Amino acid sequence: MACMTIGTGFDSLHNTIRSMMTILSAMSMMFEEKLLRAETDEALLQVSGATPLSTDHSYHSHPRPELVAIVRDDPGNRVLDLGCGSGAMSSLLRKRGKAGEIWGVEKSPEAARKAHDSGAFDKVIEGDLEEVIAELPSEHFNYVIAGDILEHLLDPWTVCEKLNACLVPGGTFICSIPNIRNLSFLLGLTFKKRFEYRDSGVMDRTHLRFFARKDIHDMFVRSGYADIQISPVRPQKRLTWKIGKALFGDLVIKVFLVTAVKKQ
Repeated sequence: MACMTIGTGFDSLHNTIRSMMTILSAMSMMFEEKLLRAETDEALLQVSGATPLSTDHSYHSHPRPELVAIVRDDPGNRVLDLGCGSGAMSSLLRKRGKAGEIWGVEKSPEAARKAHDSGAFDKVIEGDLEEVIAELPSEHFNYVIAGDILEHLLDPWTVCEKLNACLVPGGTFICSIPNIRNLSFLLGLTFKKRFEYRDSGVMDRTHLRFFARKDIHDMFVRSGYADIQISPVRPQKRLTWKIGKALFGDLVIKVFLVTAVKKQ
């Protein structure tokens, strides 16, 4: 009788867990749909944030206004734009009077050519960041910006350390990094039993490294940074997102926005 009771208890617990996971899965799909819609809306904003962009929404043409917004209004700023693409973000920096000198690093020859022709840069270095990083000057930049770049590198830890040397004391590293500890990935891994790569997003097949919040924090601490701030790259105003954030924390965040300051 005792064994039957224990067995019934385990069955009940198992069914409860399955029901909870089903609810979580449904909520994950809802939050993912909401986030995708928000990201699409963001991509359709022009540099000014008022009118639609052209139909080219490729990686190389994103202006990343959420990263630009962090740069203080100072026409004397010297900025390093990593993975600068065709120069959309640096053009926005110029337009808003936030930089007097901008360098770009871009691996794609075609995008690097477009960046050079954009007029946004004082210098464009074409090549793999990990190979050309030695060409960057020491203690020169007020800001280093890396929008979805570090996860593509073989050794982002060493790169962060070397980029620290490129910043002036008190300079700021701004970056966005996908969060592997998100609900949709974890549920997919649990139920599909697959580490499934995709053409874009957190599980982009070109990503070489994966990070959660503590991994990011530790990487910047070990690289000599302080005042490390980690938040959602695009916090949503929708009630469903706020409820999800309150309940699940980082699990509903797909991409982190990170700022870290070089120690004085």
